[in-house]
Amino acid sequence: MINVNFQNYSYYPFLHTRNSEEEAFVNLSQEDKLSILPSFVLHNRKGTALTASLEKIISSYNDPFILFPPLSEKILNHITNEEKNIFDSSQYYINWQEFTSRYENAIPAILFNSNEKYLRNIIRQTINLENQKGKVAFRIRSTREAELAMNALAAMDDPLNAIIFIDSGYISDLTESYNISNEVLQTLKKGVESLNIVSLSTSFPSSPAIGMTNLDDLSTSNIKAGYIQQKEVDLYLKLSEKYEVLYGDYASIHPIPIDSNDSDGRWSARIDFATDEDFWAIFRMPSEHGDGYQQIANYVANNHIFAHIPESWGKEKILQASEGDVFGRSPSKWVGVRANTHMCRQILQTSFRDELDESF
Repeated sequence: MINVNFQNYSYYPFLHTRNSEEEAFVNLSQEDKLSILPSFVLHNRKGTALTASLEKIISSYNDPFILFPPLSEKILNHITNEEKNIFDSSQYYINWQEFTSRYENAIPAILFNSNEKYLRNIIRQTINLENQKGKVAFRIRSTREAELAMNALAAMDDPLNAIIFIDSGYISDLTESYNISNEVLQTLKKGVESLNIVSLSTSFPSSPAIGMTNLDDLSTSNIKAGYIQQKEVDLYLKLSEKYEVLYGDYASIHPIPIDSNDSDGRWSARIDFATDEDFWAIFRMPSEHGDGYQQIANYVANNHIFAHIPESWGKEKILQASEGDVFGRSPSKWVGVRANTHMCRQILQTSFRDELDESF
């Protein structure tokens, strides 16, 4: 049985089990890993086992984590039939119950969606997993899903054994995301007053080259600089004015990530990173592929903005690349660098949440 107090964690990163996010996580310091409760979303590249990256992560990570099924239909479409059976709804998702039982430290997600026809599937699954694991997790995106989850929560021995993620996905409009989250929270609060709730979102776009605001003063003839404003914390702060909520995000990744092999060669060398302010910096060379990373890293390392990158494995990789030791020559490697700098920054911010709530 897993014995954790969800209120002891101030940051809940959502990570897909793919190479880039795996590297971002495993290269956090041990102290940082102990301060967070990560969610691992099953994800793979075509031709690899669905659990390959997860197995690598937990080979060196022995603390509790939350386990979610794939979020993308594309992933479900190219996994094997045997892997698809894990998520079959027969017998109250019995295959998922058996699958999650293999992982001693896994807090299992409750499988359902807004089209769920059989409420009993959710309730029995929740009861079984609470009895089996002690803790469970819900991911909710709408009032309909909140209503379904509310029935399962009421059937639990203790609803505080559940962690509930109110998933706003990608924030394109902050007010709209707040209104939807507010409606979901109101629905949940009608059924069960005391709950562990996490505000989950991201504002990193699927195409940062399009979504960034240009920084002409930091750009050169070859390197284009820009920034993307973070909105995850703004959403959290607005919700926390009215509700007791915890903070979570997608670790600077779009909710449905694009793998580098999906780009059909249409990519440019780009290094992104979190800063000690509420934005991600973007530096790219539109005319370069793999050979552009050292040039970008050298430019960043000799720019004043380098001092604003949180101390992290990701920052070290930028410095090493600037000196000729290039970490990787494909986008996936540098996605991991960005996610690592982001998580380090959020861990630093959330660790002082109680004292510095106004700045977080």
